[in-house]
Amino acid sequence: MRVYVFAALAAFIFSLIYFQSSIDLGRLSHDISYDDIVYVNSGADRISILRENGPIQFLWNFIENPPHSPITILMSILSIILFGLNDYGFYILNFSILILLSIFLVKILNKESKAIIIWSVFLFLLSPMAYSAIENFKPDLSLGLLISAMVYFSAKGATERSNNDYIVSGICLGFALLLKPTFFPHTLAISITSGIICIFIEFLLHKKEPSAIRSNMITWSIAALIATPYYLIAGKSIFIYFWQNTQGAHSKIWSFPENYSTLMVLNHFLFNGYQRDGGYSIVLSGAVASSAIIFLIVKRDWKYFLQVAVLLTCAVASFIILVVGRHMNHHFFATFHALLLLSGTVGAAGIARNTNAWKYKVVISALFISLVVCSLFNHKFSLTESSRENLKINSENTKIAKAIANRLSESSVKGTNINNPAPVFVTVAGPVNSETVKWEARKRGVYISAIDQSRTSEISLILDTVSKSDFVIVPISSAAEYFQRFPNSSVQWQVNKFLAEDKLFERVRYDEKEHYALFARSSNRQEKVISVQGDAIVQGFDSEIGPFPEWGLPRVQWMTAPKATICYLTGGKKELDLTARSPSTQEIIISAAGKRQTHTLSEQFSSAEFTVDVPDDIPCINIESDITNIQEGGYLLFSRLSARNIH
Repeated sequence: MRVYVFAALAAFIFSLIYFQSSIDLGRLSHDISYDDIVYVNSGADRISILRENGPIQFLWNFIENPPHSPITILMSILSIILFGLNDYGFYILNFSILILLSIFLVKILNKESKAIIIWSVFLFLLSPMAYSAIENFKPDLSLGLLISAMVYFSAKGATERSNNDYIVSGICLGFALLLKPTFFPHTLAISITSGIICIFIEFLLHKKEPSAIRSNMITWSIAALIATPYYLIAGKSIFIYFWQNTQGAHSKIWSFPENYSTLMVLNHFLFNGYQRDGGYSIVLSGAVASSAIIFLIVKRDWKYFLQVAVLLTCAVASFIILVVGRHMNHHFFATFHALLLLSGTVGAAGIARNTNAWKYKVVISALFISLVVCSLFNHKFSLTESSRENLKINSENTKIAKAIANRLSESSVKGTNINNPAPVFVTVAGPVNSETVKWEARKRGVYISAIDQSRTSEISLILDTVSKSDFVIVPISSAAEYFQRFPNSSVQWQVNKFLAEDKLFERVRYDEKEHYALFARSSNRQEKVISVQGDAIVQGFDSEIGPFPEWGLPRVQWMTAPKATICYLTGGKKELDLTARSPSTQEIIISAAGKRQTHTLSEQFSSAEFTVDVPDDIPCINIESDITNIQEGGYLLFSRLSARNIH
C-alpha cells in the first residue's frame, strides 16, 4: 500500500510543478486556445442548457448535438461544476491522469522489485509527455495511455491465458473509442494488430486456436458494449468529420503537401519536433526494450519477451499509420510514445527479473543513471508558446470580449442567455479566434455564438456570414498572428474593406494598439445612449434622437453645454466608456478633482475608455470640449456614454 501512496504522491507533486511551470512559461500563460477551447466551450454550453432549460433538455442535447469527445466533455462539465468558469480548473483535473497512470504502473508491476517500480513511475513522470498531459486539455495523451494499457492487457492475457486481462483490455478499448471518436481508425487498427498477434501467441504457447479467438472476442465484445450506443448516435457525423480532414476538402490544411515523398514525411516526423512529447525518454525506453528483446530470448523468458514484443510491434504499427496518414499533428504520436515507454517499463522488469545479485545492482544502477541523464536533456522539449496576442497579461481576446460585453450589456435581449446568444464572427483562425473570444465573454456573463469560416476562401460565403453576425473581428495589422495557411487568409483585405464601407456596421475601438478591428452592428445600439450605474444626476445633454439608418447613424444624443457633468451621491472609482464625434478634430476632456484625461475626437465616431477616481467631497465627473465651431445641435454628438462603478 505504501508504494501506491508514494506513486500517487509523486504524481501529484510533479503535476503541481508542471502546472506552475506552464502558468509561468507555457500554454497556461496564454488564453485557452485550440483544441482545448472547443471542449471548454462545449462543457460551458451544456451546463448553461442544464441550468436554463432543465435536465431533460440537457440530456437530449447529448443526442441532438453529440460531443466530439464524450469523456473530455464530461471532464469539462465536472471542472465547471467544481471550479466555476475558471481557466485553470480544467488543467487541475489533468492531475488525475498522472495519478492514475502511476497507480496503474504500480499495479502491473506489483510482483517486481521496488526499484523497478520506482524507475518505471519516474520514467513516465519525468518524460515530456507527462508535462504535456498537464498543460493540454485534449484527449490525445490520455488516448495514448489507454491504447497502451489495452495492448498490454491483451498481451498479458495471451501469455498468461487470463480472461480477466482480456476483459480489462476490452474496457480500455471501449473507453479509448469514446475518448477520441475521430481517431477510431487508428484505435481499431492497433486493436486488430494486437489481437492478431495475441491469437498467434496463444496458439504458439497453448496450441488452442479456437480458445485464442474466443479470448480476443471478449475484448472486442466489451468494447462494443461500451462504445456502440455513442456511435449509433454520432457515427455518421464522426465519419464525415474524419473523411473531410483526411481525404476530403479540408485534408490539404492538415496534411503534408502532395509533393512531399514518404521519406520527406518520415524525416519531418522524426526530426522536426513531432516527437517532442516523447523526448529522450522514448529513446531510453526504446533502447531498454530492444535490449530486453535480445536478453529475454537468451534467457528464454518467453512471457516477458512476448509482452515487450507486442508493445513494440504496436508502437511501430502506430508510427507507420501516421506516416501513411501524413497528418501534421504532433499530439497524434501520443500512442506511439506511450507504447514505447510501456515497452521500456516491461522490458526493464524482464531484465531485472532474470539477473542475480550483483548483476541486478548493475542493471538497476544503469537504469537510474540513464534516467537521470535522459531527464536532464528533456528540458529542451518543454517548449513555450510563441504567440503574443493571447498572453493573459495583455490578451486581445480578453479586450475584444470586454468590448463586446460592454456593448451587449445595454441590450435587454441579445447575449443574456444560452437561448439567445449574439453571433460573433472572427474572420480568421489563430491566437485570436471566435472560440476563445466566446469563452472570455462567457466569463463576463455574456453569451455569444462563435462563428468560424477559416476553411473557405469564397468571399461571397464569408460576406454572407458577416451579414448574419452582430460582431465581426478582422485583422488589420501586419503584426496580427493569425494562421495564414488557412484558405480564408487570402481574402481578409476584402472583408476589411467591406466592413469599413458598410453603414450597417461601425468600428468599436478596444485598444490603442489593435491588431484586429472590431465591428459592431449599428442596429444593436442600446435603447439609452447615456447609461449611468447608481444614483447620479446627468446635466448638459439634450434628449435622444434617431436612429437615422439613411446616414448609418444609431440613436444619438447631443451635449448641449460646453461642460457636462455626471454627479454622484458618493465618490469612488468609475469606468467611463464613450463613443462620440465632433465637428472638427478637437480634444474631449474628462476630469474629476482637477485630474484631466483627454481623447481626440474627429468628424468620425470614435470610442474611448477612461478610469476616473471620483472624490467624496466633489463626486462629479466633468466632460468638456474646447470646440469653438458649434453645430446646430450642440457641442459633441454621443452615440454612447456609459459610466459604471469599479469594485
